Formats: sequence, C-alpha cells, structure tokens
Amino acid sequence: MTYSFCMSIPYGIIVSIGGLIGFLKKGSQMSLIMGLLFGGLSAALGYSAYQKYFVNQSDKNEILAGLVISAVLSIVMCLRWSKSGKFMPAGLVGVLSVAMSIFYIYRLLNPALPRKK
Repeated sequence: MTYSFCMSIPYGIIVSIGGLIGFLKKGSQMSLIMGLLFGGLSAALGYSAYQKYFVNQSDKNEILAGLVISAVLSIVMCLRWSKSGKFMPAGLVGVLSVAMSIFYIYRLLNPALPRKK
C-alpha cells in the first residue's frame, strides 16, 4: 500500500517548481503564485498525512483535500493544453494531476490499514 504522503509531497514539490520555472522563463507572476499555492498546499497535506502515519491515524481528510487540488489542476491545465496544443508545461501538469486524482480515488476506495506496533 502506498501512503498518500509518498505521492503528495513529491507532487507538491513538482507543481511548486513548475510555477517557479514559469515565472523565471516567462515572468508570469500568476504562474509563480498558483504554483506555490497549489504545490505548497499539496506538500503540506502530504506532510500532515506523514505525521498521522506515525500516530496511526487516518489520512482521509488529507486525501480528500488533495483530490480537490489535483482535480482542479487537472481541469485547468488540460483545458490549457487543449487550447495551446503544447504539452509543456500545461500538458505535463495536467497529466500528473490526472494521475494524482486517480491515486487519491484509489486510496479513498482502499484505505490503509492501521500499522502494527
């Protein structure tokens, strides 16, 4: 079983780095703000799930919030990709976000069992 923090933290970092790259390459402040906002939220949710892992608590709330974030990014970035026809960067973020949404749905349907102490 893959715990949500194993995927949420790297996903958040990738989204944050993408926002930073968008700012550095194109000067897009909105890319920086949204990348850091969505990426930071995803990473923070992953960290919260990581903390719950050690006290043997459910990370269902973190998974639900992560699903909302990844679903919003999936819709927005896939629409941008379809309008521009360019895979980078919108297509990449869209595909990663769809994959994360699928992962979160899988985790909601198959919750992690409590760890043995």
